[in-house]
Amino acid sequence: MKEVWWIRHGQSASNAGLRTRDNRSNPLTALGRLEAHRVAEALERELELIVTSPYVRTLQTAEPALERFPLVLHEEWPVHEYTWLADERRRDTTFLEREVYAEHHFGLLDPHRVDGEGAESFVQFIGRVEGALERLRARPERYVVVFSHAAFIRAVLWTQFARPTVLDSKAMQQFLRFMESLKIPNASVVKMHLGAGDELFFSPPLTAHLQALQADLVA
Repeated sequence: MKEVWWIRHGQSASNAGLRTRDNRSNPLTALGRLEAHRVAEALERELELIVTSPYVRTLQTAEPALERFPLVLHEEWPVHEYTWLADERRRDTTFLEREVYAEHHFGLLDPHRVDGEGAESFVQFIGRVEGALERLRARPERYVVVFSHAAFIRAVLWTQFARPTVLDSKAMQQFLRFMESLKIPNASVVKMHLGAGDELFFSPPLTAHLQALQADLVA
């Protein structure tokens, strides 16, 4: 059985409430970099494959792990964030400023709607998620770490829970409710075991490796 660790990136500038130029270049904060080191320390044994999204914050989160395992294969896959918002509306904004766009976009419950240039539909997003799972199942590596994003990891879990056969407005609504109900903290780890067929086991988001960091910050 294949073991896959899904790791959310460390705290980013956007997570900290700062204004960011765009989604792809949004970097880690100082705290996020500390979290990245805790993630690398938590890896239990020699990795066989490290996957990152093309976004800066996942690459920065993976850096300590890549330094710890310099000979491990590293690949970039499209496991990036749900890019529902057009680039022109995302540019130079804060998370709070984007909420009005989120309320409008998701309130429509249109799984095929594309907000504009640089955005994707819900159907396209879930297609990326299912593609990543298929790719993982086909790979020969037995211990894989994927540095990804909260919405993507939630979608990985949702597709396995819900097993949607049609991506309509009802399915989109179910996913949004699932998103709201499952917290994926920065630098948390979801451990997944993939079988040959549909067999799959996974943990809740794990944060024990971050406890020492919190103690250091308090001190």
